[in-house]
Amino acid sequence: MMKADTALARRRPRRARTKPPGSGSLRNMRAIVATVCKYVFIVGLSATTVLPFLWMVSSSLKLDRDVFAIPMRWIPSPVHWENYVQVFQKVSFATYYLNTLKIAGAVLILQLLTCTMAAFSFTKLRYPGRSALLIVYIATLMVPSQVTMIPQFIIVRNLGLFNTHGALILLAGFSAFGTFLLVQFFRGIPGELMDACKIDGAGYMVAYWRIILPLSLPALSALGIMSVIGEFNAFMQPMIYLNDEKLRTITLGLRSLVTEYVSAINLQMAGTVMALVPIVAVYVIAQEQIIKGISFNGGAGVKG
Repeated sequence: MMKADTALARRRPRRARTKPPGSGSLRNMRAIVATVCKYVFIVGLSATTVLPFLWMVSSSLKLDRDVFAIPMRWIPSPVHWENYVQVFQKVSFATYYLNTLKIAGAVLILQLLTCTMAAFSFTKLRYPGRSALLIVYIATLMVPSQVTMIPQFIIVRNLGLFNTHGALILLAGFSAFGTFLLVQFFRGIPGELMDACKIDGAGYMVAYWRIILPLSLPALSALGIMSVIGEFNAFMQPMIYLNDEKLRTITLGLRSLVTEYVSAINLQMAGTVMALVPIVAVYVIAQEQIIKGISFNGGAGVKG
């Protein structure tokens, strides 16, 4: 009898647990509130990034006295397109633009060459002290630029590069951050590819040129856009090493629009908008590669 009662008890269907009334709607409400808060945060964060650019474009189309007028008018009326023409009339903006493109292009090529070679050495070659050398090289990122400013100036002057674009190209052509970025990416490239090159009789330079570089286009694109942006934003070094007005860069040219008695903020904003054109164009063209290059290096650390 006991066995029969136990069997009958097992066969009886269990009562389904009833959820308290309103629990499903409460859970849905929490999910909706969380989603709304997330999008509000994203929109607010995006606004802090986009609004300065919108203000820059708006100010570039106003008179100088209307830039800081209260209440602020986002859409100027009338629109002063002549501000963009006046930038070229007030200063040699075309010359400054070409100088900046020249320096940025040379630095870009030199950085890609030196950083890829250094990263290739730190990741694919085996030699004593490699890890220690990498750590020391990356540690230079923690040295403030003010500490190395005077030694760099003395070296540039002794090399006869003062008041030349060569000084800026030489100083910016080597990047510890660029090397660190590429080191993390190169570590993700399988070592079996290097072994296959050795079996086929190919040397290190063949592996570097035909295997490593083609597989590293995302990281190279990210480094390239950062290098170009850095040169377009550079102000301190051009101000120190360039005395000739014909050698000035965009940042020095925009600064020359502000004098002791005239601010010309509207012209500065017009020049800044034009300075952003090549950077935005490069980013739009290489956007996918840049995002891949940054995302692939997001969680890597310094290893031996």
